[in-house]
Amino acid sequence: MIQTGTGSTDFILYANYQAGWREWGIGMNPVFKFNGTNSFHERVEHSQTVFFSLFRKLNKGKMNLLPSLQAYWENTSGIYRRGEWLPGTNMQSAMAGAGIDLFIKNISFNCNAMWPVYEADNVSGLENRMRLMAGLTWFFSQSRFALQKSSPS
Repeated sequence: MIQTGTGSTDFILYANYQAGWREWGIGMNPVFKFNGTNSFHERVEHSQTVFFSLFRKLNKGKMNLLPSLQAYWENTSGIYRRGEWLPGTNMQSAMAGAGIDLFIKNISFNCNAMWPVYEADNVSGLENRMRLMAGLTWFFSQSRFALQKSSPS
């Protein structure tokens, strides 16, 4: 993950859960971020996000397509400077949208678009309009991992 910093040391707790039945599946990724304080005595309050998707796996020759419906929720009470909360920096929003993942051998491409369905008023005038995300992933060969299941003799 590439993330620009605020000059603080932060800790991220991330989980990924997926379940499937036949060609259908669900995925859920909760993330908890515990933020430190920078040298200017500023700190973004701890935050929680949850990403959920309902997808269908379609085999197309050597490709797998996974169209999906997605939901995203994010919450933080904002920024603190010298222990005092700065008004207008809180964020609580929910977004929904659709996406598609394409898998070919050990490479995947994903793209999704989301629009806000709920956003708490934060008096700053800032608001979400649309979120477009794209990603490219290369999966390493499982035979090169140090920890492997032992094969039955």
